[in-house]
Amino acid sequence: MKNYLKYTKDDVRSGLVVSLVAIPLCLGISLASGAPLLSGLIAGIIGGLVVGSMSNSHISVSGPAAGLAVIVYNGIQEVGDFNVFLMAVTLAGVIQIGLGAIKAGILSDFIPNSVIKGMLAAIGILIAWKQLPYVFGTNAAENTQTVMGMTYQSGAAIIGFISLAFMITVQKTKLGSLKIFKVVPAVLFVVVIATLVSDLFLGLDKSLLVNIGDIKGPRDFAASLTMPNWASISNPTVWKLAFVIAIVASIETLLCIEASDKLDPQKRETSTNRELFAQGAGNILSGLIGGLPITSVVVRSTVNASSGGKTKMAAVYHGAFLLFSVMAIPMILNKVPLAVLAVILVMTGFKLNPISLYQDMFKKGHQQFVPFMATIIGVVATDLLSGVVIGMAVSAFMVLKENYIVQNQSIRSDLSTASKDDIITIALAEHNSFLTRGVLKQLLNSVEDGKQIVITSHRTISIDHDVLEVIDQFVIEAKVKNINIKLEGPHFKFDEENKLRLVPKVA
Repeated sequence: MKNYLKYTKDDVRSGLVVSLVAIPLCLGISLASGAPLLSGLIAGIIGGLVVGSMSNSHISVSGPAAGLAVIVYNGIQEVGDFNVFLMAVTLAGVIQIGLGAIKAGILSDFIPNSVIKGMLAAIGILIAWKQLPYVFGTNAAENTQTVMGMTYQSGAAIIGFISLAFMITVQKTKLGSLKIFKVVPAVLFVVVIATLVSDLFLGLDKSLLVNIGDIKGPRDFAASLTMPNWASISNPTVWKLAFVIAIVASIETLLCIEASDKLDPQKRETSTNRELFAQGAGNILSGLIGGLPITSVVVRSTVNASSGGKTKMAAVYHGAFLLFSVMAIPMILNKVPLAVLAVILVMTGFKLNPISLYQDMFKKGHQQFVPFMATIIGVVATDLLSGVVIGMAVSAFMVLKENYIVQNQSIRSDLSTASKDDIITIALAEHNSFLTRGVLKQLLNSVEDGKQIVITSHRTISIDHDVLEVIDQFVIEAKVKNINIKLEGPHFKFDEENKLRLVPKVA
């Protein structure tokens, strides 16, 4: 508590800056998720006040994440109702608490980096693609799945194109180094300018603006909260969605925590299991009152670190500022054009897909690049969970293939062969697993007809039954090929059916 009071000034200032960045992101992620816009702000508030209080991370800031937008969008479509979706969010929180209880904080260590990077890149592609219609000024009521063949609103399109050009210029030129953008984040700057232009000059239709409802105080805010549909708790689809949200949100949180700890000047370590518990509690509450799923978010955590946040109270203050904004200035939030929020999300999608990412993965070789691309294609072509499973399957195949090649090379060096007076001797290695089968089969098949061969197991400690079957089959084939075969060593014997059987290890 003493440290929290000591750094109050730093944490309040950082919390304010993070909240200014979080407002457009919360609204934008709600838009990308196909959810009520207020739900993103609710998640941001809970991520700050609840998760921030329970976590022991001093830099990480939680809220709705772009990485879950595709899951949320598809989930709402699948269950058909936002209240039913909230049930899945609540259950996901319960699952996360369970993960924390069984100390599953090491969960992310079992997913290859190539798959994680591919998942995030694919999410970026989907987010950017789904938001392009809003950038082009398409009415929110129109089909948002494709860009061509849509009705455009010139005023919104102007805001979208100018905002996009501005954001690209700020990020790619020296304009981004101006002092004003160190005080006011570029995303907040473009939202303020776009809102002023829209309100003063363009008069956009309400369907093209943010709508979080007519909130005039705590009572109105409480009335706007949404409860989950408890009757859907027995729906298998809801449980499946809950597990997907819990797993992906947990992985994203753990990855962010790892990055956040590296940003901490004091190099304090976060308890991953406690973080899962805090995230679970946050998601339970978020689902109960109408919020989106919550994770630790890299963007906000980075802003917190760069803004001088010293303790976890910075995240709590950020949540308090968000709550104040929703209850004190909803009329201003309701004037923000959807086009400018879409631009922020499109830029987020681009940030998740830099050319350097693809170049780096390609340079790392096919063992990294192939699963990376397989995950991207899988997620974009199917859904996030299926895409990740595809990526992990491809990654596992690449690892097995590489290990098989290395193992074969090792086996070839262990399997010694010698040829003298037309007698070929193959000495089995000390340990002969099923991986030896392929190499041994190749060696035996290369023996010419009419030759003599001796297979010895004198130095052998163990032989897998798969290897024994290869030798047994060769004994049968040798008679046809007129190959004289002799088996030597304590591991070989034939049973009453003249089948080769394994003798237990001789001490």
